[in-house]
Amino acid sequence: MKKIVYTLSILFFMCFNVQAQSMITISLDSVEDGTKFYFSPGQLVKVKASANITTGYSWTADYNKKLVRLAHEGYASDPVPEGWVGGGGTAFFDFEMLAKGNSTLSFLYSRNGQDGQPKKLHIICHPVNKASLLGPWIQTNYSELVVRDGVKYPHDTTYTKGEHTFIFNSNKKGVSKDFNSETGLIEESSFKWTLKKNILTLQYLVSSNAQDSFPEVYTVSPSINGVILESMKKENDSNFTYSKLILKR
Repeated sequence: MKKIVYTLSILFFMCFNVQAQSMITISLDSVEDGTKFYFSPGQLVKVKASANITTGYSWTADYNKKLVRLAHEGYASDPVPEGWVGGGGTAFFDFEMLAKGNSTLSFLYSRNGQDGQPKKLHIICHPVNKASLLGPWIQTNYSELVVRDGVKYPHDTTYTKGEHTFIFNSNKKGVSKDFNSETGLIEESSFKWTLKKNILTLQYLVSSNAQDSFPEVYTVSPSINGVILESMKKENDSNFTYSKLILKR
């Protein structure tokens, strides 16, 4: 029985990792022209947009082939009642980020490319490194999942902008500013931080030199316009805590 619970726990954690590395979707219907997106090389990105090919209009994409690869494109029609003629759908483009650098994805909805105003997305593609982590980040979401003897106990908390801020400084020290809604005060905590490849370690301090707790260790991956921090604290074969923080500029 212990082996079965252990296997389920490992599979459950693997599902979170797969989800974190899965394709990111961007809808042209909901983003503004010129929006910046931050990715790392190897990231898969799906760009989708409403369309209606029965009108003769279609989406085309223009991009830097040295930095971005178009893996697949297509169109999916919306379901319509039997006997109806025409109807809308969704066009989509699946891209892979190939190399670090800045580029632009340009999308044009037109008939034979003769009219229409292109919509552009600015892509900044760099590995997550110490330079990209410097400065303030706003914690926009936090979720935690505790597994005890194979039972899942999820806990989700959503933070509004400005309630929790992480500031990473170049001297490998940082400050966490947390707004306490009960007291109306901002509570600050100092920490030391290191980043090796995509592993971020935070060591909180009670004074300038004294350690406050065990280090918090996270894997760091880019999101659409920020970073995602994920960690798992394992107590034994069947008990662990998985946490996920989403930070944005």
